Amino acid sequence: MFRTLAVLAAVGCISAPVLAQTSRTEERRTETRTRTETRTQREGRAGRTEGGGRTGAGGRMEGSGRRMEGGPGMEGGRRTEGGRAAGGRAGLLLNPYPAYERPLRRRDYRVAYRLTPLEFHRLRAQGFAADEVYMIANASRWTGWDPQVFANAIYRGLYGRTLAYEFNIDPRELVRILPEWRTQVWADAVGEAPLTRRRLNVIDFN
Repeated sequence: MFRTLAVLAAVGCISAPVLAQTSRTEERRTETRTRTETRTQREGRAGRTEGGGRTGAGGRMEGSGRRMEGGPGMEGGRRTEGGRAAGGRAGLLLNPYPAYERPLRRRDYRVAYRLTPLEFHRLRAQGFAADEVYMIANASRWTGWDPQVFANAIYRGLYGRTLAYEFNIDPRELVRILPEWRTQVWADAVGEAPLTRRRLNVIDFN
């Protein structure tokens, strides 16, 4: 009996490492199989979304994969950088064109400057004649720039046509008299006689 127990104990000691190694091998195989299945599923989803398709004119994905629909800039159902730029997010990207080559914004076409009686008196106090004040106001309204830019230009010797050529302004716009400047209310506010002429006397068109 003692001999039988000794034999069984010896067999158990010999088989224990083999059984442990077999168990570890099975665990590695299971882990490897799980990783392979997960990677296959990911590649399959990516292939259905991105691969095997071509983009039509309307941004529709057609081909062996799942058909995806979207607007311009949609690639496999995901918005690309070009799609964000086309969708009104162009401000997030660097613009390769300088400011003077970019299209103007909608607000840039609004009235940028309006002459007021207070501004009229301020420019008159700087030594400008009434017609010169109106010319500065026309230049500011046409370009959207601060009137002091044109006041300084006149100090530098630009006047009339040279001012128009320097700032790319239509000369006829510089001599324009707005309807509000012809009213009696305006004349009373600025303390000047009402304007009855057709245009300002700052450019000779003869």
